[in-house]
Amino acid sequence: LTYLANYYCGATKDMKQVWRTAREYEVKTHNLAERIITQMLFSETLFKEEEIFIDYYNSGAYFRLKLGYLAYVSQEYVVKNRHMKEEIVKIILKEFKEEENLADICKIAVLKFYAEHPYAAEEEDMIRSFLQELCEKQLVFPFYLRYKEAWLREVMLYDKEMICYQTKEDGKVKLTYKLEGIQRDAGKSCVEQLIPMYANIYVKQFVLYDSETLKFSIKECNGRKVVHEENGILKKTKKTAPVGKFGKLNAMDNMNYSELEEAMKEYRLEENLAGEIFKIN
Repeated sequence: LTYLANYYCGATKDMKQVWRTAREYEVKTHNLAERIITQMLFSETLFKEEEIFIDYYNSGAYFRLKLGYLAYVSQEYVVKNRHMKEEIVKIILKEFKEEENLADICKIAVLKFYAEHPYAAEEEDMIRSFLQELCEKQLVFPFYLRYKEAWLREVMLYDKEMICYQTKEDGKVKLTYKLEGIQRDAGKSCVEQLIPMYANIYVKQFVLYDSETLKFSIKECNGRKVVHEENGILKKTKKTAPVGKFGKLNAMDNMNYSELEEAMKEYRLEENLAGEIFKIN
């Protein structure tokens, strides 16, 4: 397999040079570009091929090959931080407009890209729909938190903080964490075996009060052997508005006795009213 991969890698480099020469002489390159992209995907050795793919795509790409390429480069970008050109992101959005059946990883890649880059007004609806769809599927990543407050409230992420970890090897990930603050069971350690969010990426969501700090330790294990360990502290990154159940409880943390007594009365009243209005018969 290694020999075949090296062989195809060398052959692909030669074909890329032929492609560039053919382009200089205005010779049709569609079939050659298709072969180059196919061999790159087969050998999983993509290297500076974006220009070739974009030219191939614009001249009419075979639908299985184009969707396979978009899914592969999206995974490389999300999982391995491979550079992704905006032209490729635009192609993903174009395919979505044309109702192609895009892989989830393509939509994740779009959200990661535009969490770090500006986007046009006409792209907002698509980006927002990707965020809503992926959150419904429980495919959630920390870079989602860079989007607009209104969008995050819609998908119930505005009050969330996240821990993200990528495995170094194929192992299991154990998270140990402890809340420090005056709320809930502060000081009590919890241990949890994490499930991958996607590929080798693990994400854990938390809701923290303003006064809380979460100390955590992550251990990556291969069998009984710990192959990697890291420690960290998670703090609240934004102020919580005093609305909704969590927001009102959070606001009580900074009240004096008389304010707290009045706030608790209002809170109980709203809870009782909600219980009456939304009673299940």
